[in-house]
Amino acid sequence: MVIEIFADNLRKSDTLNNALQVFCKLIIRSEDKAYVWHTKIDDLYFFPSGALNSKETEADCIKRLQHNYNLQNITAKKTITIKEYFPENTFINHYYVLYLTNTDELSCENEGVSSMWYDFLELLNLFDQYDGSNPHGTEIYEREFIALVNSI
Repeated sequence: MVIEIFADNLRKSDTLNNALQVFCKLIIRSEDKAYVWHTKIDDLYFFPSGALNSKETEADCIKRLQHNYNLQNITAKKTITIKEYFPENTFINHYYVLYLTNTDELSCENEGVSSMWYDFLELLNLFDQYDGSNPHGTEIYEREFIALVNSI
């Protein structure tokens, strides 16, 4: 499934010269919980992600992310792609779900980012409204909300 979101009443023709940024994102599940990152500076929660590098395929990006989390032996299933169009930038986010039975092996080693498990309902409530300082927090939360609803 692909969902396209246009900001500021834009049309696709208005975004032809936009800078394009592509990301792969993991919705890591265990029972009724999802794994998220949290930035302390912005008080922002989001799913683990990585930018698609030049000459890297989507599958390569997912394998790289899985390797970073030691999840190579778990099948990642694509659930949704969200394309967001803004006046100067276009963001494409490919979401993949991974199901874990043992959550003890998972940890985050990114500087400035902590990680945690959230119940789906709590996470949906969290993504319902952003109250932090990041100017793009509302858009990020809307995108993560849409991805989670379409992936559980």
